Amino acid sequence: MPRSLFFLCLALILSFSCFSPGFAQDTALELSNAEILAMVKAKLPEDLILKKIETSRCHFDTFPTVLAELKYKGVSNAILSAMIDAGDRGPGKNPERRRVENVPRQAEDPSQTSQRQNIVAQEVLTNADIIQMLHNGLSSTVVEAAVKRSPGKFDTSANALVTLKSAGATEALILALIQAEKQPTTATVTSGRITDELTISFKRLAKSVVTVWSETAQGTGFIFDKSGLVMTNQHVIGPSEYVAVQFDVKQKVFARVLATDPEKDVAILWINLEGLPEAVTAPLANSDGNEPTVIEGERVLTIGSPLNQRKVMTTGVVSKVEQRAIISDVNINPGNSGGPLFNSLGEVVGITTFGDFTNRGPGISGIVRIEEAAGVIAQARSAMKGRYAPSAAHLPVEPTDPFPLEALKNIALAEKFTDINRYVFGVDEFEVTLMTPPLTYWLETKTKREATKTKNKRNDKNGAVQGTIDVLEGFKGWREYIGEYKPVLIINADPKMGESFWASVGRGFAATYGIHTQANIRFKTDFYKMKLFCGDREIMPIHPGKIPYFINESNYFIRAKDATYEGLYTYPAAAVTNACGEVRLEIFSERNPEKPSTKKLSEKTITRIEEDFAPYFQRYGRPTLSLTDSTALPETNLQNRKRDEKNDWKRMSRP
Repeated sequence: MPRSLFFLCLALILSFSCFSPGFAQDTALELSNAEILAMVKAKLPEDLILKKIETSRCHFDTFPTVLAELKYKGVSNAILSAMIDAGDRGPGKNPERRRVENVPRQAEDPSQTSQRQNIVAQEVLTNADIIQMLHNGLSSTVVEAAVKRSPGKFDTSANALVTLKSAGATEALILALIQAEKQPTTATVTSGRITDELTISFKRLAKSVVTVWSETAQGTGFIFDKSGLVMTNQHVIGPSEYVAVQFDVKQKVFARVLATDPEKDVAILWINLEGLPEAVTAPLANSDGNEPTVIEGERVLTIGSPLNQRKVMTTGVVSKVEQRAIISDVNINPGNSGGPLFNSLGEVVGITTFGDFTNRGPGISGIVRIEEAAGVIAQARSAMKGRYAPSAAHLPVEPTDPFPLEALKNIALAEKFTDINRYVFGVDEFEVTLMTPPLTYWLETKTKREATKTKNKRNDKNGAVQGTIDVLEGFKGWREYIGEYKPVLIINADPKMGESFWASVGRGFAATYGIHTQANIRFKTDFYKMKLFCGDREIMPIHPGKIPYFINESNYFIRAKDATYEGLYTYPAAAVTNACGEVRLEIFSERNPEKPSTKKLSEKTITRIEEDFAPYFQRYGRPTLSLTDSTALPETNLQNRKRDEKNDWKRMSRP
């Protein structure tokens, strides 16, 4: 379609909405920041976007850091001003950008119910917010519109006005600040639940928090720079060659490690924010010497990704501020490590690192102060120079649809998995297991089912009480309802154990003289990586995992003290199918990282895997596989380091 014809059609649609206000208000979707950014990126004319804002229900996030992000991504000052003026408009408005305070109970009309009410007020701007918007390139017109729309808590002393003037504030903007400071704060009284400022800020701050995936761990990180820099704990990354950042249940992108400091437990990653258009940056607290970034007794907030959840908020109080760390009672759950600690102003003051909850009581949490990361951030910025930007392509993610519980119930009562060899087989020095949700549940309930069967045999006679134990009672548990049995295929590659040939010969020789020696058992190999092929094309894993495994056993017969890695790769439910023609598994060891051990899956194994996932496919359909040539897969951090070292050598070799 010609561009001129496209714009003409869009103009007619907007004109129709202008002359049909009832229709527009009832059926149009709310405009949000994401829709505005999409129209700007599509290069729609500015006047059409302004008309769309004017005639639509709106729900915009106009916090200073968000406005700066939009400005950086190409949104004009005129559109930003229109967004500020529109705010939350229309029947679908949602007061997420508001604070809630308790007010004392007052005398009420007898016809009204006696209940506590809340004051819901707009987000209060300060001088620091104004200076930040100006430094981020927002025009004085846009900042003035934000001042007029929101109640202010401004410092209009002589020194403060001089500081604003030096920061680039115009006389009109300074006059607007003075007038706003004199006006009383307006509020709307509504009945509702009691929250606080940190709780209300959660939705805005959560857009800067991400889940960090590595081969050996999963943690939390946060975006703190518009160039795509992400901060997390170094122990979350570890020695992993694969690192990815997940924004929500659908968006995950590859991440590159730029700098790490194991002593301070800080790592800086680099991602391409083009792949996460809704993400925002978290403002880092910066002490100017006059006011600390956080004080003892201050309310703080952290956001993390514990267990299988995403972006869970916990709050607490700072109990102690040390030179390099912050101690608080905020709860750091497994998976929260590496997340941001926000002060009551919504600024990042630390990186959550550890929690000590071994004793009775709420426990304490240790947070690395954000000032400790300054050196690592500088190293990361230096490492970005001359480097290729990471890919913005989305990586596979776990499905959100749960495996049907009815199918698991039927499997729990069946004797389906008598031929376990369909799932377990050897590949040279590895023992491989293909884990499906039905097999996982069947194995976990096997002991209970066998115990129930033994009890029923004992009471298998007339007059005996029957049915006192329900084998399906476990379905009342928590795991099924949080989606623990995910519709994914997990491939586990476990290094085999054994005694070396010469050690066995020596032990046998000693036995001929009546000398008893223990068998020295060790792992035969160490897992490095895995590849799964559908025909000639590789299937991208949802998550390539490696688990460290330690053994320390000693008795009369054996002695085993060793450590290794085992592979635990997660693939989509449709990864193994007869439609591929051939399904091939390649496993690489640390000893031979370039030469794989190969196994072609049998037709019976492929058919069994398809049968296990059949209930899921029948309900939700068969998902699309991410198939690619091996050369098209995202580069690992090891490959990036090798390429960067090669480029550095070339640059240094130039005359």
